[in-house]
Amino acid sequence: MTAFYALPPTFRGLIRLWSVAVMMCHLYHSIRYRQLGKKGAVRWFSLSMVVLNVTFFYLLQQQNHRVFLFSFVIPTAWVVAFLVLSTAIGAVAQFRINGWHRNHISAMSVHEVFESLPAGLCYYRAGGLPILVNEKMRQIGLQLYGTSLMNGETLWHDIIAGRFSDGMLFDNAPILQTHDGRVYSFCLRNYAEFNQSFSA
Repeated sequence: MTAFYALPPTFRGLIRLWSVAVMMCHLYHSIRYRQLGKKGAVRWFSLSMVVLNVTFFYLLQQQNHRVFLFSFVIPTAWVVAFLVLSTAIGAVAQFRINGWHRNHISAMSVHEVFESLPAGLCYYRAGGLPILVNEKMRQIGLQLYGTSLMNGETLWHDIIAGRFSDGMLFDNAPILQTHDGRVYSFCLRNYAEFNQSFSA
């Protein structure tokens, strides 16, 4: 049976890279289970897989050279078998997480929907400090100022004051054309939790 340390350096490097990828996959699953509020056997099993893969990677590193800290030699077949099994367990865990996301609403899914909205949204406190800004509003701020949106109140006042030459006021709602040719209508609303917000 071929020992792992006897493999060509390229193969040893690829196997160690595979081991790192599997280890990071299990670490991600462990974090996601914690975020999803999973408890009990599933969470502990996921955490144990992280520890097991970290230990396995450490053993591979020790076997990378002919001088080991341990007296035993790891056969290549054992290495591949462990990585195949660990990869399969990681794939099942990912499938379970994806299935949970399809059937539940989490803070992450709300955030993803908020980010993907075609309308621009900006929630800010008194003084203009942005609290929640989605991707579309960040793009609008970048088009108008050339930088990221730093102050929601300033943006609103600049639009109302007609600072941007392509803007106009229609039925008390400012309308503005950005440099990419898109036209946006803006409105301002007051909310109890956030001092103010506006959308485009």
